[in-house]
Amino acid sequence: MRCIFLMAFLCSITLIKGHPSYGIAVDDNRNIYFADILHNGRGSIWKLTHHGELHLVLKDFHSHNLTLDTAGNIITGQGEGQHTFLRLCKSGERDTIFDTRDPELFTGDISGYDRWGNAYFVHEDQLWKVNPNGPPLRVSDERITWPRSIYVDDEGLVYITDIGEANGRLIRMDPGNGEHEVLASDLITELGRPLDKHNDILGGVTKGCDDLTYVTEYAGRRVIQIDHSGSARTFYRSSGEWIPTGLDFFSGDAYIMEYRFGKTGMMGPQIVKVTESGTRSIIFNFEGYSSYDEVPSRQVDRFGLSGVTLLLMILLINCISVLTLGSVIRRDLP
Repeated sequence: MRCIFLMAFLCSITLIKGHPSYGIAVDDNRNIYFADILHNGRGSIWKLTHHGELHLVLKDFHSHNLTLDTAGNIITGQGEGQHTFLRLCKSGERDTIFDTRDPELFTGDISGYDRWGNAYFVHEDQLWKVNPNGPPLRVSDERITWPRSIYVDDEGLVYITDIGEANGRLIRMDPGNGEHEVLASDLITELGRPLDKHNDILGGVTKGCDDLTYVTEYAGRRVIQIDHSGSARTFYRSSGEWIPTGLDFFSGDAYIMEYRFGKTGMMGPQIVKVTESGTRSIIFNFEGYSSYDEVPSRQVDRFGLSGVTLLLMILLINCISVLTLGSVIRRDLP
């Protein structure tokens, strides 16, 4: 019974938290913005100033990705229950760009955003583009079997990690003409055991200051650099139990967000800075912050499951497990 109770509890925790966030962006003043699903209810959007001060921008919001628009405002999406696409303005205002419960119109969980205000998401193995002024448009016929992240560069080209084909591949699509190319494949490290497609995944993608493409890879705990010929090499590897999930570049320096998958569960995030010369330093670790500045006006209602609902689901799963075990024991009794 204890084993079943523990399994049900762990499944419930997985349901609540899921994969760690990979969204991180650095502005022209080296302020860092990042998404985080581990704190403040369903998750948070944070700002870490270049002075090292931590500010809570948005709470109770389950976001995996974020980016900055041309004015430096935060663009982020949520894709659980209510699919929401927000612009968090520097002025403190919140602009709701999309808000729907219909995943055919927009899916905020795995989505990307371009400088012209278009959002990209995958629905039924296809890439779609949507903007506030029109219906969703299918970008390409290329089948994307298991997307994990989407990134849009300054030219409007869309990069997608797909772990369902070729042992992990990176695809680049041109929304203008629907053409695509596989930039690299076989990106997931083989660990001498069966592939765990829930955890051995490809995470955040970005372009570096060198115009090369970078993608995080969880199984190998590394950041992969992909050159213009499609050759891949390890640019960075995390230490200990830390795993890089997302990164951004500014003025030649890399800012890498990491989470830790230890015996006590998922912890983090922390941010590692790698200078252009290769020097590494930990510039932020969440466990080292006992307090932070909060912006109450940015709190949002919970879209989808509330905390009470999740607790009831946990209890229901446990009760079903106990009843099932009892039924099995009664059948086995002489």
